[in-house]
Amino acid sequence: MSDLDRVISRLLDPISLPTFMEAYWEKEPLHLQRHAPGHYSGLFGLDEVEQYLFAVKPRGNELRLVARGKPDIVFHEHEEAPPQVVYQAFREGYTLNLNGVHRHWPAVHALVDAVQRRFRCYANGNAYITGPESQGFGTHHDGHDVLVLQTSGRKRWRLYAVQEELPLEGSKTPPRGEAHGWGAPVRELELSAGDLLYLPRGVPHSAVTGDCCSVHLSIGLRPVLMEAVLSALVRTVVQRHVHWRRSVAPAGARGARQAPSLQAIAARLSEDLGALGPLEPLLESLEEQLLKPDEVVGLGPGGYLSSLEHLGALRPDSELECRPGHSGVLTRSGDEVSLSFNGGSLVAPAFCEPALRYVLEQSRFRIRDLPATLTEEARVTLCRRLVQEGLLRATRAA
Repeated sequence: MSDLDRVISRLLDPISLPTFMEAYWEKEPLHLQRHAPGHYSGLFGLDEVEQYLFAVKPRGNELRLVARGKPDIVFHEHEEAPPQVVYQAFREGYTLNLNGVHRHWPAVHALVDAVQRRFRCYANGNAYITGPESQGFGTHHDGHDVLVLQTSGRKRWRLYAVQEELPLEGSKTPPRGEAHGWGAPVRELELSAGDLLYLPRGVPHSAVTGDCCSVHLSIGLRPVLMEAVLSALVRTVVQRHVHWRRSVAPAGARGARQAPSLQAIAARLSEDLGALGPLEPLLESLEEQLLKPDEVVGLGPGGYLSSLEHLGALRPDSELECRPGHSGVLTRSGDEVSLSFNGGSLVAPAFCEPALRYVLEQSRFRIRDLPATLTEEARVTLCRRLVQEGLLRATRAA
């Protein structure tokens, strides 16, 4: 089992990723009640929150203070949030909403990176810290799927009937019957430290604390939607065929518009789409755009300079690993493959594709274990290049 698989296995324990995708993904909420308060120990609990505030010093929209029924407290783009203001607001019932924690905190970054690579979707990590008997947000739904990891304390959640199935990001569907609000909850549950909650996009929810503080990490999941695939396909067809770039009616026709029927449009579009060939290259291109990793601007993963120092010492039995936050997207075009990742890219002959996919899948490996489609010397050469570009680093053992 690779390091990535171990991270995802622990995240979803006791169910597997295939089971999760088949039974719950985009279908229904999932509450994993573990009775294991230390399951997320060291990830991002109360102690880590304090360290984060003083070490990272979040600025602008990296920190928002929210409380139901009160105006939000926000900071200007480059304004540092004074700790005394933050703590005073927290004592007054405000929730600390830390946005983009994965960009600054290595443990969260590694988890979000693993989720992004295994779920094949863009992922980000936000943290929410709420004091006793408090509520940050009113009832709402999100336009993206969410994994909620309760890292400290407890929080009571209420889930309501879905008003719009799988809404797009930014959709503001009002509750049916404004006078009656969202109606009665269809499910109530309590998250305790160590628990996980999955909410498909579109599930209305609210959460409130009881007699203790709560910290939960929210991993937002934004996959490639069929809407994006359809848009990209139509855009490609329009670029290839001039008849899709013609006006509906000649200029000055004044009411003599000769618009084709829907059936004729559908038939011609189907014909042009069928001539595009396999869909896989387009999907890979869309994933590449979506999965472009966020730059780590805080506490970096390290290991680059020391790996360069020992670059010449790499041998077939050397052990390497992907640098956290540097997950890549591999695309093929003709006789070449292109690997894009945070901070760099690499173009290689197509016969390197199996080796490059192995590198992205395994996370940690020995050079000699790369597929035998490359000679031993070529494997070492490829890995040296990937270390130089910043995707790989030598492990501590190496």
